[in-house]
Amino acid sequence: AFVERVKSIKETTARQRLEKKLKKLERIWRKTSGSKISSIQIITDASTLESSLASNTITAAIETAPELKKWMKQKGLFLQDLFEVLVQHNIFSTDDFFMILDETWVEIKREVRVLRAQELKSNDAKARLENLLSKFEDEWRALEGKKAKKQLYDDEKAVPTPTHTIQQAAFNDLAEKGKELKAWMRTKEVWNVTLFQELVAADVCTPASLKDLKQKEYEEVVRKVKVIRYEQFKDAHSQAVMDKLLVKFGKLYEKSKK
Repeated sequence: AFVERVKSIKETTARQRLEKKLKKLERIWRKTSGSKISSIQIITDASTLESSLASNTITAAIETAPELKKWMKQKGLFLQDLFEVLVQHNIFSTDDFFMILDETWVEIKREVRVLRAQELKSNDAKARLENLLSKFEDEWRALEGKKAKKQLYDDEKAVPTPTHTIQQAAFNDLAEKGKELKAWMRTKEVWNVTLFQELVAADVCTPASLKDLKQKEYEEVVRKVKVIRYEQFKDAHSQAVMDKLLVKFGKLYEKSKK
């Protein structure tokens, strides 16, 4: 007991010395920068650190995918764990649903179940989660025009078929190839997955390469996007929104030529 007490005192003294040095360093920094004094919280244990990291992860997810969060809430499908798993799979809005393949969905569900393990002690809780996941699946399939399919393989023993593996590889390659372009499109508020796909297909993978797109090629890209999106969304409002986005993108294209 005496040894443990001495060890405890040493650890406390060391921590106090560290805090004193940090406060002194803060005062010097604030005096130099002119910043006002604020409190500094020092994380002293693993549980606090874990909680802090989890909080940062949630905040980052919300800031990265506000459109997805808004859509999920509107549909009554918002679940924090599902939201975070989707973001980790690069699903930031409904425009990214094209990246959800059957085996991708199996993996998403598995990850959500793992995260919710502590809350799934009762059959009612499990039923509620499965019901929400089922409704979410119905929604993304409807948006992508994909018919509900029979289970292709067991959730617990996911064995993707060669075709699915090839499709997933193609999507991953597309996302990686046009990563810089995608970030730019989001920043300029002209993000649309169909437009993104057609631009990458036309070898426009970065904002800088947009200026190399010839006028005829640009017109062909716009034509293809309209054909695909008008087929998917036949109501006047959705088409008007698409037209507005393409007009905005057109101005950016013209600007890149100057």
